[in-house]
Parts: sequence; C-alpha cells; structure tokens
Amino acid sequence: MQSQAKDNEWDISQDAVRLKIRTPFWQTTPFIIFITLFIVVVFYLSHRLRNKYILAEQQELEKMIDKRTKELQEKNNELKIANQTKNKFFSIISHDLRGPFSGLLGLLEILAEPDSKMNQEEQQRLIITAKQSAQNTFNLLENLLIWSRTQMKNTTHQPKINDISKLIHKNVELKKELLRQKNIKLQTQIPRKQEGYFDIDKIDTVIRNILNNAIKFTHREGNIKIATKMLNGKEIVVQVADSGIGLTPEETQNLFDIGKNSKNGTGGEKGTGLGLIICRDFVKQNKGRIWASPNKPSGTVFYFTLPANKD
Repeated sequence: MQSQAKDNEWDISQDAVRLKIRTPFWQTTPFIIFITLFIVVVFYLSHRLRNKYILAEQQELEKMIDKRTKELQEKNNELKIANQTKNKFFSIISHDLRGPFSGLLGLLEILAEPDSKMNQEEQQRLIITAKQSAQNTFNLLENLLIWSRTQMKNTTHQPKINDISKLIHKNVELKKELLRQKNIKLQTQIPRKQEGYFDIDKIDTVIRNILNNAIKFTHREGNIKIATKMLNGKEIVVQVADSGIGLTPEETQNLFDIGKNSKNGTGGEKGTGLGLIICRDFVKQNKGRIWASPNKPSGTVFYFTLPANKD
C-alpha cells in the first residue's frame, strides 16, 4: 500500500493492513440452529393442531351417530307401542266390547219372550244382571272413547284450582249402587275442602277408574277406604285402598303396560286395563305421579299425586 503526502510525493514505504469480513448472521451456527428448531416446533404444532381438529371432528361425528341411534330407538319404541295400541284396539272391538253386547242382547231376548214362565223374582234377577252388563259395557265404551282421543292427541288440558274433596264425594255418590250390590263398605278420610291445581275433567276420570277397579276387585262385604293428605305443602296425595284380591309382583310391574294388566273382577266383571293406562296418562299430564302397593292383610292401595298450586 502506498500513501501520498501533502507535497504530492509518494511514500513508498511498505506496510501491511489486515481486513476481516464477518460472516452474515443468517449463515451463523446459532441462527441455523434457531431456524431448525423453529421449523421443528411449527411442524409439531401444526401436526398437533391437525390431529386435534381430526379428533374433534371424530367426536362430533360420534355424537351425531349416537343422537341418530337414540332417535331411531325412540322411533322404534313408538312404532312398537303403536302396534300394541292397534292390536289392543282391535281386541277390544272384536272381543271385549262385542261380548258384553251379545250377553246383554241374550238377556233382553229372554225377558222379551212372551211365553216365558219366569216368576217375578227371576225376572228381577235378570233385569239386575242386564243392568250390570249395560253399565260395564258403557264404562268400557267410555274408556275406549277417552283412550282413542288421547292417542290422537285430541284432548284439551285446562288446569286450575279445584276442590279434590268435592270431586271424590261426587264419584262416591255415583258408585253407591255398585257398592250396595256387593255390600262393600266404603270409608272416606278426606278434609271437607282440599284444593289442588289440576284439570278437573281428567282427574274426574282418574278417580272414577281407580274407584271402579277397587269395587271390581273387592269381594262381597269387603272394604274400601279413600284418603287424601297434603305433602310438604306442595302436593296432594290421594290413596284408594281395597281389601280385594291384590296384585302379584309381576302384575304390579306391568300395571301400566297396555295388554298386560287386564283381568276379571271378583264378580266376573270384565276388564281391559284401559282405565289404568288412561289414569297414568292423565296424572302425568297434571304433573303428578301414580303407583300401587300391596294392602295388608289383603288388597291393593293405589296412590296418585297432584300439585297443590300452580307453582
């Protein structure tokens, strides 16, 4: 290297200068390590997010499959119940309703026979039998009509504050003749007035059917007791206890299953089991519960609950 002085003369002395050029930062080892780690972390996170997304989609698909499976099971159960309902309906029409009418017509033909040599006592006995048959057939037909309306979702529901005591006394009065015929003693243990929140027409049907069953399955000179009580100030419990033939454990289990709970009464009264099905549906619609238990020493106790007020 040469240098020139102020007088324009060159200094020819020689000297050495060392220059060191730094390596660019992107070519340094730490940077390369950092970039490598960064790429690895990004790849790992993206892979993990992808797996998480796939797992979430899989779980959502499984939930959807479970939901569809439950819906199919519910539809299958509804179809099964609908088939049982249809079969029960045809059974009632073909047998349970036709049989009583045939018997009633036979009794009326005997009574209408002009050459009949029956005395007045025999005629009176046949008339009573015909009346019982007509009453049982009417009860069956009434339950059948109510049941058919509930199956078609064609019933109105109008709950309000009503007096359950008054409703019970009304039904007891209507059943006095049946009680007299079997010489059954009926006791009531209910307050003079006890109000609850329910649809009066539906609960009237419930009381009528449960009382009918108590009379039907109680032996002559038996006992029936109706009682009510307030539970925790929130609901009314109604119980109807009889001293009748009672229920087996299997009958208790199938009490509210259509087609599994019908049997004849102590006086040969026919039964279809429709009444209890209606009671279950109507009590449930009024936000209540219904069940039965054995009555000691014999018979059955039916219970159902109703809300004491709107809330």
